[in-house]
Amino acid sequence: MSSDYQGNKNKRVGFEHAINGVKEAIKSERNLKIQMVISVIVTIMGIILHITPVEWAIIIITIGLVLSFEIMNTAIEKVMDYLAPEFNSSVGLIKDISAGAVFIAACTSVIVGSIIFLPKLFRLFF
Repeated sequence: MSSDYQGNKNKRVGFEHAINGVKEAIKSERNLKIQMVISVIVTIMGIILHITPVEWAIIIITIGLVLSFEIMNTAIEKVMDYLAPEFNSSVGLIKDISAGAVFIAACTSVIVGSIIFLPKLFRLFF
């Protein structure tokens, strides 16, 4: 797999590399799998609870951000493992910071989901 620039020969090649990257991340990352399952559950809840188009936009952006952060975290971890396969406290700190970005995105998504879904669930059950 080479992602080197080869001119304007085939514009689809970039998409193929991107899709391959997503597939590889899904195969290798347990947290990404969990987040994708949660995304499906949230989507089903959105359908069941008839969220508005604006709420859909917010949910889709939030899901996209969390999944994107997780994939970037995976890329950073793999680069750092490649550059410094032995234990290195600086590499550990870099990985922790990258994981922290995912954590913030995930916490934010819980807050967004709560703002959108809790009022609808309360009306449904109370």
